[in-house]
Amino acid sequence: MAGSKYVGMFLLVMEICLVVGNDQSVQGVQEPFYDRETAMELPQDDTECQERSGVRYSSPSTAEVDVRFPSIHTEQDDQYLCTAFELPFQDQAYSIVKFTPHADMSHTHHMLVYGCATLNSAEPYWKCGLPCPNPTTIFAWARNAPELALPKDVGFSIGKGSNIRYIVVNMHFAKAFREGSCAGVTAHVTRQTPKYFAGIYLMGAFDINLPPHSANVASPVSCVNKLASPMHVFAFRTHAHDLANVITGYRYRDDAYKMIGKGNPKWPQSFYPRVGGEIVLRSGDVVIAQCNYNNTRDVRVTAGASSSDEMCNLYLMFYTSDENAVRQDLNCWGMNTDVEIPDTADDLAPYPGYAGQDSVDAVMNGEAAIPAVPMEHHHHHHEEGEENDNPILSDDEIEQKLAGLSNATKSRSHGMPRYQGLIADLSYPQMQAGYVMGQVGGVAAAADGSVYVFHRANRTWNSRSFDRHERFTQPNNPIKLDTIYHLDADRGSVLHSWGAGQFFMPHGASLDHRGNLWLTDVAMHQVFKYPANGAKEPTLTLGVRMVPGSDVGHFCKPTDIAVDVEGTIFVSDGYCNGRVMKFSPSGKFIRQWGRAATANDFSAPDPYAFLIPHSVVLAGPRRLEVCVADREHGRISCFTKDGNLTRVLQDKKKTGTRIFAIAYSPLQGGVVFGVNGPGLLTSEHAGGFTVDWTSGQVVDRWQPAHDVPLTDPHDVSTPPDGAKVFVGDLTNRKLFKFDDPSALNKQNNEEKQEQEKIFDSPQKNEEVDNSLDLPTNKTSGSVALEKGGEVQVSNDESAATIIIVCLIALPMIAMVISVTCMRLRARRMKEYESILSTSKKPKKRTHIMSPPEKQGFKPLSTESTDEDSDVEVYSKNTMGFGYPSVSF
Repeated sequence: MAGSKYVGMFLLVMEICLVVGNDQSVQGVQEPFYDRETAMELPQDDTECQERSGVRYSSPSTAEVDVRFPSIHTEQDDQYLCTAFELPFQDQAYSIVKFTPHADMSHTHHMLVYGCATLNSAEPYWKCGLPCPNPTTIFAWARNAPELALPKDVGFSIGKGSNIRYIVVNMHFAKAFREGSCAGVTAHVTRQTPKYFAGIYLMGAFDINLPPHSANVASPVSCVNKLASPMHVFAFRTHAHDLANVITGYRYRDDAYKMIGKGNPKWPQSFYPRVGGEIVLRSGDVVIAQCNYNNTRDVRVTAGASSSDEMCNLYLMFYTSDENAVRQDLNCWGMNTDVEIPDTADDLAPYPGYAGQDSVDAVMNGEAAIPAVPMEHHHHHHEEGEENDNPILSDDEIEQKLAGLSNATKSRSHGMPRYQGLIADLSYPQMQAGYVMGQVGGVAAAADGSVYVFHRANRTWNSRSFDRHERFTQPNNPIKLDTIYHLDADRGSVLHSWGAGQFFMPHGASLDHRGNLWLTDVAMHQVFKYPANGAKEPTLTLGVRMVPGSDVGHFCKPTDIAVDVEGTIFVSDGYCNGRVMKFSPSGKFIRQWGRAATANDFSAPDPYAFLIPHSVVLAGPRRLEVCVADREHGRISCFTKDGNLTRVLQDKKKTGTRIFAIAYSPLQGGVVFGVNGPGLLTSEHAGGFTVDWTSGQVVDRWQPAHDVPLTDPHDVSTPPDGAKVFVGDLTNRKLFKFDDPSALNKQNNEEKQEQEKIFDSPQKNEEVDNSLDLPTNKTSGSVALEKGGEVQVSNDESAATIIIVCLIALPMIAMVISVTCMRLRARRMKEYESILSTSKKPKKRTHIMSPPEKQGFKPLSTESTDEDSDVEVYSKNTMGFGYPSVSF
């Protein structure tokens, strides 16, 4: 599937040359191909579509054939309807060189376009399976895929001598609708015989059987190619429904496998150009395909035509010099050979058009660029990429395993002996009934140990979320549930929640030193500053609502934010622009650095070339460095606050090849906690890692537990003291909590030192003795420092010493007691007066042993500041009894 943003990227895409003749040449063209009175542009969107099919002539040699349904509506789901148009071009040979779809996946599951010699019905539209005997597939569309332009000199032959007299559009309308639809396709025709004839070879599996909650179930296909003429495959398209996550094709020849292509059927389903050039299929080659599924449903799923069933199709678009070849049966269904399927078949597709070693070599040699990934891929590539049907464990299985484990389980750790690994608290969080956590976009840990979770509730990021211009496709449909949960530090119960109706696709979250909550929404293309307890309106907004861009006033899917103690703002503008932007506390642009990576950065990437800057933090002992998780480059790049490179932390063997997020902790000499996603081209697993700040060495790898791994960790956060680590996981839709044992050791040591300062009696004795002018007897050693500096008093002088100390100490003790009694009496009188007074409340008494306030980030406060005094509190406090209200 391909994202609509890839228009113009299709293999060797070229503009069709318009041969604009003079008046004499126009007069010489015979009807019906060209008529100056009807030579006009076709409508470009469905709101102006024709109520019937027709032809428009754009030049003496080009025309557009519009094949549309009349303004129809359907009464039920999963309707397969056909409409047809008879081509007027029968006097000579013509070519179709381009297809423009007119459909929307809100109604249409997929569209197939056929060429037919005869029809099965004469109705304007009809219910259909196959529309005619021996149809020729010429185009296919699904998931808002873009238009398709064929390479130069390649076309589908129509007109005189061809077997295509009609163009038939077959639509699978997945959902019933009443507003009317004039969906269809525009075929762009040129008046010339193609040099090479285009065709589509269809592979499909009908033996699909997916047990409930099954993972990585394969449906294979294989056939021996019997076409005599070589097929030059230059593009391919994958098609399945909701549960497949990868479809792969191979050529098997001379005991060797060669990948034809690998695709993600959740991307917009277009024909993607094969990165690395064409591959030739010859007679006798075995052609193989396999679809891999993860069934997350409670029921068994099999092959079928409805959207609740599954399909497995791989379309290979090719060209050949033999026109008769494209008129033959170009289908392969089921397993027809004994050839084994390669182990790499279930590896996930890293980018559109991927074709194994051919693609790798082409990119490394600078012959091809890596196409942009259509969406954020969290279960295999992607912030990308974030619809996820690839969980390792279901929610029920996770809960069962958690029940059998202790509340605090040591995480898996393979670090250096001197580094103390993290401790996972698998009982966390324990949210009250009525709260459901969606995909976790951002996590922000507060100084008091509580945490803010910015999640997507019932929304997922999928191939339908954005159009080809990176605009969100549901701009008037915010998430109707609360998207921000504030969880307490100990149990993870919800202190309060807010955000319903305010956000569209939550992503990044962080807290500044004043307790303000900063958020990014990739659908809105904006950055927001809110008081931590929520508000109807942000106190500061950066970017333009729903408008992506690359200038200093716009973002394009910003991923994260970091704010220093002066209030300076750093934004990782991640998915499109590949840059870090710096703003003043008031939101004024200051500077930016970085750029989106290109194919030239694949083998030796420039530190300033980002391949999705996915996370940004302030790091180092004084938080003076801006560090960026360069996701798809698998590295951490750090800069000064003005953008000068300071260090690059990279060890892909230990951190994984895709680093999603990082957080800095001052504990254990300063460390960086990071999380990585599963590998694209390798079998590496997702997980967490710890990097020593000083040496740059990876000192630990960690997971919550052996049976409860991280699968798609998306964000990580620590409070200022580094005592806890929180990780948000997309697949599990869960927040994981870890404790750093060094924080407890540090606290114990500090308490012990404080007690020693108060109760260290040897030190006090030494001070007292030094303050007294005691007589000494050098001979008898009446006062001497021995035994490591302890004061030793001789027996003959001990009685005198005790008497002197008592004479001095007793008056001082009496004075302290007297002053204390006077203060207590005054305090009681003051409290008594306060009780009698109705105008004032008694002041809160502070315990004498209350610990001092922690340094660093101040605890979150609900009191208004001068800056936030005009903000209306907009939150749901659920600290007491009762459940939150949920609006839909």
